Amino acid sequence: MFQPPWRRSRSDFQRIRRDVLALAALVIVLAIGVVVQSSMEDRSRRLAEARARALETARAVEQHVARLIDSNGQFLYDVRTQVEAEGGVSAIAPERLRFLLGGQRLYDEATRRVFVADAEGRRTAIVDGADGIPPTVAHREYFTRHLREPDRGIAVDAPFSADGRGGDWVMPISVRLDQPGGRFGGVAVLSFDLAFLARYFRTRDVGAAGSVALIASDGRFVVRHPPIDPDRRATTIRMPAFQEAQGVMEAPSPVDGTPRLIAWHKVGNYPLYAEVAVSRDEVLRAWMRSSLLRVAIGGAAIGVIALFTMMLLARLEADRAAQARLARFERALDQAGDLVYWVTEDGRIVYLNEAAARRYAPHASRMPPVLTLHDIAAHHSPASWKRTWEELARRGTLRFEAEHLTHDGRAYPVEVSASRQEADGAGFALFIVRERGAG
Repeated sequence: MFQPPWRRSRSDFQRIRRDVLALAALVIVLAIGVVVQSSMEDRSRRLAEARARALETARAVEQHVARLIDSNGQFLYDVRTQVEAEGGVSAIAPERLRFLLGGQRLYDEATRRVFVADAEGRRTAIVDGADGIPPTVAHREYFTRHLREPDRGIAVDAPFSADGRGGDWVMPISVRLDQPGGRFGGVAVLSFDLAFLARYFRTRDVGAAGSVALIASDGRFVVRHPPIDPDRRATTIRMPAFQEAQGVMEAPSPVDGTPRLIAWHKVGNYPLYAEVAVSRDEVLRAWMRSSLLRVAIGGAAIGVIALFTMMLLARLEADRAAQARLARFERALDQAGDLVYWVTEDGRIVYLNEAAARRYAPHASRMPPVLTLHDIAAHHSPASWKRTWEELARRGTLRFEAEHLTHDGRAYPVEVSASRQEADGAGFALFIVRERGAG
């Protein structure tokens, strides 16, 4: 019933061991969870940032291309105004037309040639390079469309090889010219140099495996960096999302099949889209490197936790072995004839061996839940115990005669050997009591 507060049973050690292992497992699981969650959040963040950068780059490309088309389209509008005001293509001398076409243009370095063709498709005036160019454009897509449709806006058409031999790729923008009375009178055309756009695309930072392209609304590549192989120039990109003016999606590249984060932005009101493709694998490789670092740090933390747990379990095992030795010692005390008490500074008895318990109360049912010196010492008082405690603290050991009581108040003479003990930071008096005349 009365046991020292420092004594732990086998079940106590088993419970503590289970608690330590459970806590260590919980901390390890939480550490793994934190690493996994952090890694997945980092993955989502990197992909989101890559999408945002790709869309921002696509918007910058769109603005650049739109400025080129708008400024040179305005030049074509001005040429048309002058030509139609002076009676149409057939009414103006070629020298006058060449003068009009040679006017100042913004972004002049982006254009290859400017010319005017009459209602039959014959070039009547041209500047900036006429070598190797057929004398008629009646077969060109832009000419036949202007001939059929009265639309007076700027037309942007798919690129073609101006020399007809697979080189000198240009993208034409054109406007319709009318004769007096509104009849079709020809076209004014300005050709963009695709090499100029490709050089600009090279300045965009899209990663080692990224690409920048200008795509027609039918999915055909107008120009791309890195360039497409000549035998794949007709490659198209299926972009159902092009129905939106801008956006980002994940899709395999139509050029090499690798997973891409593809951002697009419509170029003004023209049938063109600026497209930026970033390698998804390249983004995730950076994430993997970061994740490996997290795993290494998390693994080190788990290793420290495991080491600490092993050290704590080893300490518990050492304590258990010490407690086992103490238990064997206490069993020896229980079997001894002497009475043994552990007494606190305030006079409480926290342990008594079996001999002392039987001497005080032969039947366990008569043992009170709390036992003090007042219960067993015949002439006890708080003042006398205080003096005894102080002297014991000063000298370390005492030997004196006294009378102890049984549970029913009967006194018997004893000889007490007391010593001062420390356990778990607290002071105790160890009483070894022998009945006088018993031996």
